[in-house]
Amino acid sequence: MTLIISETMPKLNRYSEHHIKNKLLDYCFHSPKGNLPKLIFVNIPKNASSSVRFALGLTEYTRYQDIPGRESYSSLCIIRNPLTRIVSSYNEVLKLRDDGPAKYTKSMDWYKNRRNPIKSFRLFLEEISNGNFYDIHTFPQKKALEDKQLDLDGIDDVILFEELSKKLPIISERYGVKPSLPKKMQGNKLKKTLLTTHIRNNQDIKEKILERDLLRRLCLISKS
Repeated sequence: MTLIISETMPKLNRYSEHHIKNKLLDYCFHSPKGNLPKLIFVNIPKNASSSVRFALGLTEYTRYQDIPGRESYSSLCIIRNPLTRIVSSYNEVLKLRDDGPAKYTKSMDWYKNRRNPIKSFRLFLEEISNGNFYDIHTFPQKKALEDKQLDLDGIDDVILFEELSKKLPIISERYGVKPSLPKKMQGNKLKKTLLTTHIRNNQDIKEKILERDLLRRLCLISKS
């Protein structure tokens, strides 16, 4: 497979800076001190982060640069097709989570139009395309790595979200862990299908999403 990395990163605004300081994208989950295997999970929001850390028993949460002896740990990261990740991000922010900027979300046009999913989603994309990544779930994958002072070349195992169920058992066996992934959460499958189809049928929207994320093209996608 071929990864083509985009260097595009819109400027963050005051909402983005405030939220990221509270949610701390520079933190990682890792094995407790003295436990084997010595593994760091470089988590990225909306990339099965909760499922993977629970499956692998990674209970410690520490700023990446402060993990003692991190050079001796193996590292794992999940990356995801931006075109499906952005739909998941949209649906996540719609939940008005207590640990997110729900009050600000309610004031936005895209949220007020949520009963019209296509219109709401297009307004949502316009908002974040202007650099307004005000909720942690809308940040590009690239930002989650940059805050940890990492890039993909510095991570031992990179798994595509779309291949997680197949690849995680292989990785886990290497580390001597028996993972237990939960059943896939379907959420509002009809709305997800509607929005994903809308993206794929509109080249301007597709380009806007790909430009802002870690994966400039469907990386995922050239398989030999």
